[in-house]
Amino acid sequence: MSAAGKAAVALAAVTFAATATWGQVAWARRSLPRVWTERVERREVAATITTPGRLLPGHTRTLRALVSGRVRGVLVRAGQRVRTGEPLLVVDSTLLRTELNQTRAAEAVARGQVAADTAAYEIAETRAAEAARAAGRQERLFALGLTPRAALTLAHHDHRVAMLSAILQRHRVDEAAARAGAAMIQSVAAATALTNLTDRSPSDGIIANVLVHEGQWVHAGEPHVTIAGATMAVEASFDQAAAMKVPVGWPAGVVMDAEPMRRWPARVSAVRSGADRDATIRLELLEWPVSARVGMNCTVHLTMASRARAIAVPNYALLSLGGTPSVWIITRGAIAVRPVTLGIRGDRYSEVLEGVSAGQRVVTGPHAVLRTVRAGDAVRSSAFVRSLVRGWDEGSD
Repeated sequence: MSAAGKAAVALAAVTFAATATWGQVAWARRSLPRVWTERVERREVAATITTPGRLLPGHTRTLRALVSGRVRGVLVRAGQRVRTGEPLLVVDSTLLRTELNQTRAAEAVARGQVAADTAAYEIAETRAAEAARAAGRQERLFALGLTPRAALTLAHHDHRVAMLSAILQRHRVDEAAARAGAAMIQSVAAATALTNLTDRSPSDGIIANVLVHEGQWVHAGEPHVTIAGATMAVEASFDQAAAMKVPVGWPAGVVMDAEPMRRWPARVSAVRSGADRDATIRLELLEWPVSARVGMNCTVHLTMASRARAIAVPNYALLSLGGTPSVWIITRGAIAVRPVTLGIRGDRYSEVLEGVSAGQRVVTGPHAVLRTVRAGDAVRSSAFVRSLVRGWDEGSD
């Protein structure tokens, strides 16, 4: 065998051995336990206390006109104390009554047109039926040879014209009914406006300012009276040890049970210790919905501490070994325990002061695998991404 042949055989043998070795390594790697990991990143971490609360009377509130019109009478003055439901001002009803009469007249005309168009439709439908019978009669006579083709053609033409006339008249009935419905809606709106001519106080309080005068024209939504003592506050119970650390003026958020999609700003106005382990915190609402009423239930969110760019790990990656907070990490293909020093504990993430750094990956599961491995065991890892659309999706190696 020549030298070139020997070299080729040797190269093939080496290649075969390398391929076999690589296959064995890949097979061994595939047989290792598979764990999920998540990248440690800097993010905002906030420790928030959440507790139910109840709305109470607060400070100043500005009332707005319910309808547009000329002010016929102002029934209160600055400094006057008012009760819930007490009338504050009355808007002249002349314009609104004229509008109501006009809308009702338009509604009556529209309903009359509906009746007329309906009667015309019934006549057109009757004529179409008669034309259909006449066309059928001409077809039978033509079949017997008793009438010419021209008479049959004319009968068919008359039938088609009568049918089109009935269809057109039906469209007119539908249009008239739509106009009558719109007129009725306007009439109801005008009648409803007449019930809002008198603006009343929504709660007990003192008139701080009257912004309109008799004879003035006001538009719907325009402010007209300011009441002191008609603003809203919230009282909630907190753990006394935590509540005593909250200073007056501390910001908070309030979510109304009736409007759970928005958080309204508030600030702490007073903290009172209780006889037991709870303390009462009173918060002043800085903004609130128009629908808010005294006695409504809400939820108070009080952020005790926060950090904007904290090194954070997910709470489900934390474990306690001998009372020491720790995380699993992957080091050179083996799983290892890394003790950590925690800072702020949030709802989903916790701040890490020592133990891991940004960019490292911590093990997050699955728990079925983590129960079977020990520190130093070889594992293979994959990214684990939580998606709102697809749920939990496992990445590839």
